[in-house]
Amino acid sequence: PFNEREVLVQPNSEPLKVGRSVAKLRAQPGNFIFDCKVLSRTHAVIWAEDGQVFIKDTKSSNGTFVNSHRLSRSGEESSHALLNDGDIVQFGVDVTEMQTKRVVHGCIIATFYCSRVAPPKSETIPLDDSVDVPISDVNELAQILLEARHHQELLE
Repeated sequence: PFNEREVLVQPNSEPLKVGRSVAKLRAQPGNFIFDCKVLSRTHAVIWAEDGQVFIKDTKSSNGTFVNSHRLSRSGEESSHALLNDGDIVQFGVDVTEMQTKRVVHGCIIATFYCSRVAPPKSETIPLDDSVDVPISDVNELAQILLEARHHQELLE
């Protein structure tokens, strides 16, 4: 439902806001603002410092996750977390209908790349000597696993 975005995080500049689109701040290809009901207006911030990129949840209701680890409780600001190449970042959680379990509002899931250029969609990862797996398949599997884990946690 969301178009792919590439956002450059400039070193030693103001943190970039992650959040829900509002009248003053609209979703655009070069920002972290989304037309997404599970995000808080000011959900998280991302910044670069001393050659590293960090993320912090800014008291969001539905959470910020790095590799399935929630950074803080609902409504609480988190400490900063280091982002590494290939980390899976999730903003918010899926909202589902109680009876049908159908997702009515989806969360934002992204793969973080440290370099300016993300690997091309056709790049493969060698599984063994005879099989190469497209990175797009690996990313899709990671998203499926994150969603399955989240749904399992809801059931528990």
